[in-house]
Amino acid sequence: MSFLYWLLLLLAVAIFINRLIAWAESRGWIPARPETPPTGGGGVAGLLLDLQALTAPSAQHTAEERRSKDMQGEQLSTGADPFGVDIDAGVVHLRKPPPSDE
Repeated sequence: MSFLYWLLLLLAVAIFINRLIAWAESRGWIPARPETPPTGGGGVAGLLLDLQALTAPSAQHTAEERRSKDMQGEQLSTGADPFGVDIDAGVVHLRKPPPSDE
């Protein structure tokens, strides 16, 4: 029975310390814990990519190209200006939104 009391006391102390740390974080006294785990695959994914680069260098090139395209964003392949402005001709096309049914 004495073991159960010690276990409950230990649990109460752990909860108290957790709440104390959360309070100190909310006051800005200590840096906050991250809400979500970091993304990106971690160290194992980087290790596997390095091992794959030894056997197939094109895989590393493909991954770098994918990262650079993600950084640049999607570009329109039509060549037309997405905003409807033709600077060379001096023309601006304004699109009127359809009327709402309200």
